[in-house]
Amino acid sequence: MPYRSNAPPTTVPLWAAVANIVRDTSFLPAEASAGGLGTKHFAPATKVYVRRIFLGPGGEFTEVVARHRGSKSYVRMVVRSDCIENARARIVYSPRVRSLLSLESGSDETFSLERAESDVRFLNQLPRPYRP
Repeated sequence: MPYRSNAPPTTVPLWAAVANIVRDTSFLPAEASAGGLGTKHFAPATKVYVRRIFLGPGGEFTEVVARHRGSKSYVRMVVRSDCIENARARIVYSPRVRSLLSLESGSDETFSLERAESDVRFLNQLPRPYRP
């Protein structure tokens, strides 16, 4: 039996912006909404890990990793940026999430604290749709 050390693993910390899916999505088109509660693929308040923000006109799409509403397994998907709220920077500990975040990323893509905080600032300053 191999010796197990109590020392923490020597992996490099992987930082990501973490957010939640909004509860009320009645502002979305019918094909993207799940009856006004969450999105078609994610339940309300699902924790999503932001992989990339697409900087089109207004950065309206974000690539995220999260647990799917139906299969309950982690998936990587593109969602509208106004469907996520409460962004914050966190270290990613889950090996599955780490692998999905860093999948196909070259050496130019890093998951540092600075990048996570930059993503958080960007996501939190986006205009939100009117919700009465």
